[in-house]
Formats: sequence, C-alpha cells, structure tokens
Amino acid sequence: MRSEEARFSAVVAAAYSAGVLAVYGAILPAPVFLDDLSYVLKQGVFELPWRNFAAGLFSPGYFAFTTERTYQPLVTLFHYFLHEPAWAYRLAGLGLHALASFAVYLAARRFAGRLEAALAGALFLVFPTHTEALAVSAYKGHIMAAACCVAAWLCWDRAASARKPAPWLAASWSCLVVGLLSKETGLAALLLIAADIAILRPGRRARLLAAALPHAAAAGLYLLVRFAWLVPPGPLDIAAPRQPYLALGWYLGSILWPFPLCMVRSLKPGPALYLLPAAAAALAWLRRRDPATLFGLAWTVAALAPFLHVVAFAHYNPVADRYLYLAAAGPCLALAAHLRGMKGRLVFYAVAVVWAGSSAARSGAYRQPEAFCDQTVACAPENAFSHYLRGCYRLLAEDFPGAAYDLDRARALSPRDAGVLRYLGLARLGLRQYAGAEDVLREASALAPRDARIRNDLGTALLELGRLRQAAEEFDAAVSLDPAWPPPYLNAAKAWGNLDRKRAESARRSYEELLERYRAIWKSPAGTRP
Repeated sequence: MRSEEARFSAVVAAAYSAGVLAVYGAILPAPVFLDDLSYVLKQGVFELPWRNFAAGLFSPGYFAFTTERTYQPLVTLFHYFLHEPAWAYRLAGLGLHALASFAVYLAARRFAGRLEAALAGALFLVFPTHTEALAVSAYKGHIMAAACCVAAWLCWDRAASARKPAPWLAASWSCLVVGLLSKETGLAALLLIAADIAILRPGRRARLLAAALPHAAAAGLYLLVRFAWLVPPGPLDIAAPRQPYLALGWYLGSILWPFPLCMVRSLKPGPALYLLPAAAAALAWLRRRDPATLFGLAWTVAALAPFLHVVAFAHYNPVADRYLYLAAAGPCLALAAHLRGMKGRLVFYAVAVVWAGSSAARSGAYRQPEAFCDQTVACAPENAFSHYLRGCYRLLAEDFPGAAYDLDRARALSPRDAGVLRYLGLARLGLRQYAGAEDVLREASALAPRDARIRNDLGTALLELGRLRQAAEEFDAAVSLDPAWPPPYLNAAKAWGNLDRKRAESARRSYEELLERYRAIWKSPAGTRP
C-alpha cells in the first residue's frame, strides 16, 4: 500500500514539474523588469566579497545595506549566488512553485483521496495570480515562505498523530524558522497551527498548545529581531487608508474570480467587497461541523492576515496579486474534500483548464514590457505606481517625452513620493529642461535628504545650468552620504575644475583610489566567494 502511494506521489511530482514548465515557461526568456532591476540585476552588494556581504546581511543595518523594505535574508542570500542570468533564477522559482504545489497535494491528502488531492494541487499550481510571484524573482520570498508554511503544518499534522512526535515537531519548528527568514509572512505558519488545534483537534487543545510553545517562542524571538534589533527602513510616504475589511473582501473576490490580472491594484469600495467577508463568515457558521471546509476558510484568512493592513506596512498597492499565493491553497483543500465523483472531477478539470490558459497567457505578456505597462496603466489609472512603472520603462528606452508625461501623472497622484520626483527630474534632464529638473529634484531632496542619488542628480542639473559652485556642493554632499559610490567623485571633479583646481584634483584622486580599492578587494584572497 505504501509503495503504491509512493508511486502515485512520484507521478504527481513529475506531472507538476512538467506542468509548471508548460504553463509558466514563457517567463524564462522575458527581459528583466520591475523590482528585479534594482534588487537583483543592479544590486551592488552582490558584487561584494563574501565576508563583506555576510557582515551586512546579518547585521542590524540589513535594510540600509540591501535597500529592501521587507526582511527576507534567505532571498537576498539566494540572489547573491544566483543573480544572473535571469532565466536561471526564474527556473529556480518555478522549481520552488512545483515543490509548493506538491506540498499542497500532501496537505489535501489529509481530507481527500489521492486523485482529488492531486487535482487540488494542480489547481493551486495554475492559479492565475501566481504569475506575478513567479515572474519577478524579488518576490520569491512569497513562494519560499508559503512552501515553508505548508511544510510546517504538514509536519505538525504528522506529529499530532505520531507515537513519537518529537522529530516531527522539530521538523515543523525548523520549517517555521526557515519561512520566517524567507519573509515576514512566514508567521502565517503559526496561525495555521492555531487553526489546526481549534478546528481539527478540539479535544486535545491543552496538550497541543503546550507542544506549540517552541513555535510561539521562535515567532516571538523573530518579532524582537525584526522590530527591535533591526534598524527599520526609511518611511515610504504613500497616502493610502487602511481598510482591512475591504481588503479581505477584495482578496476573497479575487480567489473566486481572479481576473483581470494586473501588476498594480487599487482598492475601490463596492457592494461585493462589503458582502464577501460576511458571506464567508456565514459559510463558516453553516459548515461549522465540517472540519475540511472550516479549516480551508481558516487557512485562507490566516494566509491573508499579514496583508490586510491591520498592522500598517509601507506599500504602493493596497492589494496585490502576489499576496494571494499561500491563501489560494485554502479553497483548494476545501474543494478536494467535497468534489468527489465524476461530476466533481469535471468541475476541477474545467476550472484547471481555464486557469492554466490564463496563467500561460499572462506569462507570455511579461515578454513585452511596453504592452505590459500599457495594460497596467489601463487596469489601475488612479494608482500612481502604474504611471511610475511605465514612466521608468520609457526612461530606460530614452523616450523622454513619454517618460515625463507618465511621471508627471504619477506626481499628480502621489506628490510626496521622492522616487517619482527623482525619475521625473531625470526625464527632464533627458529633455534638456534643466530648470524644471532642478525644481523637482529639489523637492525630492527635501523629502529624502539622505539619498545620495538625488543629490547627485540635482548636482547634474545645476552643472548643466552653469551654476558650478552649487553643483559641486551637491556632488560633495552625495559623496558624504555614500562614500562607496564612485559617480559623485568624478562629477565633483568636473564641477570644481574651473573653480578650485586643488579640490578638483582631490576629487579625481578619490575617485581613482575608490576604483583601485574595489579592484584590490577582488584581487585579494578574501575577495573570493565561497
């Protein structure tokens, strides 16, 4: 019997691996885009020697060191070793997704037969909103944390029924820790275990709560490290109201109907958003004696809890497709327990085919960044980030008029976003509108006074306007803010050239010494990666 189960599981694993490539393979040759440009491809810390990189990665200054806004050291470590070529780290992401889907299959076996469980895992595999987390490697933390959450619950479930639970409890605890180091949302594993105790094993609560104490201790220690030891990232001045109830309604609606797919979202109040959470609560009450349905609903809410803005976090989107990654497993588990027989399987097949087609089409869209950006703006015209996104791509393509148009619209929607103002300044520099570039870059500098890039760009605008001393002072300020970044040294040498030859020569020497220091680091034995 066990060998038959093992053979079936091997077939499922192979089918999922092939299915991931068939549905999402179009992502592999797509150009690098979105957060991967800054957090993977152009992430300067990945060029540091291992010793220097590790010192920054495991320090209180993690956020300043990596410029990340969420704590995901294992994702950062992964990209240190694999940050090019793009197809390689995307392929690794597809492998992780196949693994997570297999974990969902194993979880569904708790409530259903082998075939129904395999179909539940397949539904999770092709769920359309997963394309966002798979296409952008910087979002890999969602996949890693989700896989660890499912694994932590699976081990917990085995421990609850094992004669010797200690090894399974230790494995569950380890999965929780790895999930927490992948992304803050790894805390959802603790909520899944709590739901398990409350719904699936109500008669053993006291004993199981005691067994869960090491998990709670690990989560508590993690929260101390995350919010007390680590120096927090700088504020993101985005005016967005916190609407947990409406956000929950949006996510529940997107699980039922995950269309249209969009990289940028806005939360628009409507009757459905108010009704869906109440409908879910009513369903939970009606099915209160049905553990599978109740646990599936609890799973969904537990997985969404970190994204409902109950605890505020910096964001450009009040809701996002990638935040549904772990939550999508909840309905799959509940369906697996109830859609038995040929009719139930036909429903599975029909939904899976529709979702797979949508996911494959969306994967192909990432290969055409310009059309992708146009669709994003059309999907969320009232969200500043959609215009900012297209403006940045137009800037990279040196379409300065188009970039200035989009970034002006983004500025109108989010006037206190220093990043929007900076790129608008660069677009105006490209258009040779130097006075206009100075205006917006001064605004950006006032909002982010410790951003060396903005001060350097402002110095460039002043240099083009012929105000050499002011330009030189901005370049010097950029140097003092980020002494390890070479461009301001060279720019300062240009600005001081006709004002103070000694200072110009000093800046040029500093620039050359900095470059030589980088070369020396890489030539030294300590500069080699393990």
